[in-house]
Amino acid sequence: MNKNNTLVVSAIACALPIMLSGGCLSSSIEKKLNTGIVTESTQTSATTVSGTKAVRLIFRASTSGSFEAYSGDGTAPTPGSGHKAVRVFSPDNSLLASTTSGSWPSWLTSAEIGISGASNTSATDTNCARFSNAADAAATCDFDGSATTEAVSCGASAGLYRVSEFDCTNGTMRTGDGGPQDGAYIRVTFSRTALVTTENILAVLEYASSALGQAPANPATCFSGGVFSPSATGCSDHVWQAYLKHNAYEVVQPFVMLVPPSSGYVSASANTGGGGVTTKQFILPLAADQTLSIFQLSRISATAHANLTTNCATSSAQCVGVVFYSLTFYRI
Repeated sequence: MNKNNTLVVSAIACALPIMLSGGCLSSSIEKKLNTGIVTESTQTSATTVSGTKAVRLIFRASTSGSFEAYSGDGTAPTPGSGHKAVRVFSPDNSLLASTTSGSWPSWLTSAEIGISGASNTSATDTNCARFSNAADAAATCDFDGSATTEAVSCGASAGLYRVSEFDCTNGTMRTGDGGPQDGAYIRVTFSRTALVTTENILAVLEYASSALGQAPANPATCFSGGVFSPSATGCSDHVWQAYLKHNAYEVVQPFVMLVPPSSGYVSASANTGGGGVTTKQFILPLAADQTLSIFQLSRISATAHANLTTNCATSSAQCVGVVFYSLTFYRI
């Protein structure tokens, strides 16, 4: 009597390098055993994704960055009124495209940042959110509170987009909520028609954040009703959160806490500032909802200005603040 035994093995392999090159490989192998005779058939298919696979925004106001220098009195706190990126780069920092080159990646519609000033009614102090300049290079702070030791540098490197809480809290500063009226933010718009419905985005952010106080000894005070409240007194000197939205005017719950923690903390004993550069990566699950199109990083709140006057100074992003270096998006 002949006996037929059929074994079907299906496998799908989809590693990151393959996804970044635009394909997801799948294979099906069927083996049929007929009285000692083995036959094998293999079928392979690949889903091809066209266009640029990765884009980097560099938060520098120069030809080596994504932005031009800003000379106004602040951007209005409304979607589309921010200071817009005009260049994008490949992950190796080589220029990929500009708004005048005609080769801008179709799936990245736009990117903009909030600049503080009189016209930005949600962040009025000129030195709050802007690109660093000579004032940042000259900024010094007294971290140990001693008159006998020399103040140390606490400003950001030239040309980078940075937020200094000493200055933000010195002017009118709206508490952020990830909505359209935030004063200090990074807002990116994706074109869903240019992305495959099964695609997600891997976001990799390079930044430096600094704070005076480290995590509290009793973190229970940072929770209210079982919910973490980073803006509670003593929990964090400043707060940044990330949002994924259907449109720029929507107000939703945050999906990532960027700050706290900070990448560096001020040391009174060593008289040094914080701000060590770090990288954070997270998935934007666009495939779960075909109408999600806005990614936004927003400054939410900070400790009162009076708590910063002893140690911090004007343009001191490395006392309490954030310095942004780059944000890279990978299609996966």
